[in-house]
Amino acid sequence: MICPKRTSELLDLHLAPFKDKDPAWEVGVSKIAGRGVMATRHLKRGEIIFQDSPLLIGLAAHEEDSLNSCSVCFKMLPDTRFMCRQGCGLPVCSLCAKKKQHKTDCDMFKSWGPNEPDVANSVIIRLLCVARAINLTKDQRDLIYCLQANLDNNHRTEVRNAAKCFKSFPTDKKIVEIMNRTVAVLRTNGFDKTNDRTTDNPEFNFRALYPLFGVMNHDCIPNSYYTFDEKTNNMIVRAAVDILEGEEITTTYTKLFTGNIARHLYLKMKKGFTCKCPRCSDSTEKGAFISGLYCRDTNCSGLVVPEITGLPHPNWNCLVCKQKSTHAQMMKSQDLGYYSFFIG
Repeated sequence: MICPKRTSELLDLHLAPFKDKDPAWEVGVSKIAGRGVMATRHLKRGEIIFQDSPLLIGLAAHEEDSLNSCSVCFKMLPDTRFMCRQGCGLPVCSLCAKKKQHKTDCDMFKSWGPNEPDVANSVIIRLLCVARAINLTKDQRDLIYCLQANLDNNHRTEVRNAAKCFKSFPTDKKIVEIMNRTVAVLRTNGFDKTNDRTTDNPEFNFRALYPLFGVMNHDCIPNSYYTFDEKTNNMIVRAAVDILEGEEITTTYTKLFTGNIARHLYLKMKKGFTCKCPRCSDSTEKGAFISGLYCRDTNCSGLVVPEITGLPHPNWNCLVCKQKSTHAQMMKSQDLGYYSFFIG
C-alpha cells in the first residue's frame, strides 16, 4: 500500500487551486481496503465535502459515439470538416485549435504519424486522455502511480491496439509504461461514459480521472454523492447522510438500484474485488428487496431472495414458505410471468 502521507501531499498539490484551508477530509488507513478518505469533522447531509478537478480528461469516443466533438472544449462540431488541419488526427474547433492544450496534443500525435489523419478514428480520439499523461509534471504522474490499478492481462490491450493506428508510435518503454499504467488506473478509478455508476448522478460523457475521488472506497450504501460543474467539469462531492468525524467517506462503483447478483458480478469482473458490505451480506439487501421475486408456489405470496454465495447462479429461498429453488427455475418462472403479464 502506498503511504497515505505521500498520497495526501500529492493530492494537496493537485487541489491547491481550490484553496481549501480547512479540508473536511483526510487520507487514512481504511477498514474497507487499504487507504480511504476520512471525515475530519462532523458533516451534515448535503454539505460539500470536497471538490476535485480532473487530472486527465478526454472524449469517451466509443465506437457508437458521434466523433465530431472538440477534443479540447468538447463542444459538438459540424458534421463535416471538423478534423484538425495540421494532420494530428484529432477533432478540434477553430477557437481551440489556437490554444496551448491542442498545440501540445497536436504536436505529440502528429509526431506519431496517424495513418489517416483526416478520418475520425475512435481509437485515436479515445487514446488522447491516456496520452495526455505523458506531458504531466512529475508530481502529477506520481499521483497517477499512487492510485489503485488492477494490472490484469488486458490493461495493455488499448495501447497495443492504438499503436496500429500510427506509423511511428512510441517504442520507448518508459512512455509505453506510462500509458499502460494510466489505462489501468482509469479502468480502476476513472470515469467513463460506459460507467453509469448510479441512476441518481448526472450523465457524464467523458473519460476522466479525479484523483481524490479515486482514493474513495466503495460501499453499496454510500454516504456521499457527486455532481459535476458543467462549465469546468469539476466534481463536487456532498454528504448523502450525516457523517461522523473519523468515519470513512464512501462512494459507489455500481448503480444503486441494482440487485446483489448483478452488483457482485460487476465489481468482480470490472473492479477486481468482492464486496462484503452490510448490504451485500444481507439477502434482503437491508430490507430493500431489490432482488426479490415472487414465490413460484401459486399458493404463497412470499418473496424469494438469492442466497449470499458470491456465485452468478445461486439458489433462491422463499422468506415465507421456505421453498428452495434453483437459479434456472427462478429465471424461467420470472420469464413466464413477464410474458403472461403482457399477453393477459
